Amino acid sequence: IVAAERALSLFQRMKELYHAGNDDLQPDTMCYTTVISALARSGHPSATQKAEELLREMQASKLPNVRPNCFTFTSVISAFAKSDDPRAAERADHYLNVMKKLATDGQTDCAPNSFTYTAVMNAWRKRSHPDSGRRVRELRKELDRLSSKGTRKRRKHETRQSQVS
Repeated sequence: IVAAERALSLFQRMKELYHAGNDDLQPDTMCYTTVISALARSGHPSATQKAEELLREMQASKLPNVRPNCFTFTSVISAFAKSDDPRAAERADHYLNVMKKLATDGQTDCAPNSFTYTAVMNAWRKRSHPDSGRRVRELRKELDRLSSKGTRKRRKHETRQSQVS
């Protein structure tokens, strides 16, 4: 918890100095994502709220080097997976769906990966809800489909490469 609070405090100070005119301290995607990740690992009761606030700030930013990516969204989802928020699983699902939509719309750096799916499944596993088991199985099947699709693409690429050689 102390590390996350320290990271958030330093980040807030960095933004203050940037807005005061120090262009060398312009926050970027990595800065935001690092703080969100620290919040997620902290397990602090307000981690999800703060992580979502930072994500919304990123989404509203006009700075060209501030745009959430897969790592950012997965860190937010991880915060929910570790939280006691009763709506954590639904929020994790929400962000997974946002990522899939962004990826479909051309922001391929937002495409969910196996870490994303694992974090969403963990959020559902932690929740005592009658649909939790069913939802985890659905997510597992979706992940398996994506994994096999990625394997087929790699094989196709490897086959082409061997034919060229």
